[in-house]
Amino acid sequence: MTKVCTQCGKDEGLVSFEPQRRQCKDCRRAYCLEKRKEYYQANKDKVLLDFKIWREANRDKHLQRVKKSRDANKDKYAVYNRAYWSKRNAAKLQRTPLWLDENAQWMIKETYELAVLRSKITGIKWEVDHIIPLQGKMVSGLHVPTNLRVILASENRAKSNIF
Repeated sequence: MTKVCTQCGKDEGLVSFEPQRRQCKDCRRAYCLEKRKEYYQANKDKVLLDFKIWREANRDKHLQRVKKSRDANKDKYAVYNRAYWSKRNAAKLQRTPLWLDENAQWMIKETYELAVLRSKITGIKWEVDHIIPLQGKMVSGLHVPTNLRVILASENRAKSNIF
């Protein structure tokens, strides 16, 4: 079965047209994936801003979709998580200088233990933050005691890898 794209006029198979999620499962968008990708690249900032606004206005609905997706794709998320943590641990090893002495390594260990202790005492999650991120886009820091601090997990997530 074929369908004609309303944007480029190509007569293509249904696999070239993304399903309409809000409609029935057999309904397809009016334009092909190629045109959709072109539009996204040309209007990336607008599309991302629109999605952010929608996500904030429909927070519960968005969280339900995320949970449903994770439940349906547990294997995919497990592979992603393994890859993420492997990359993170490799970056941490690469960014740990060889000149660190035993005292500095002890201070790093104590920083992580402090985060665990604060989490137990307060009941709020605390994390170790790299002040200058290990995998920053503009600059990358080292895994040394002077680059570590214990902050609330929510603050650490908001900061992401931004310096």
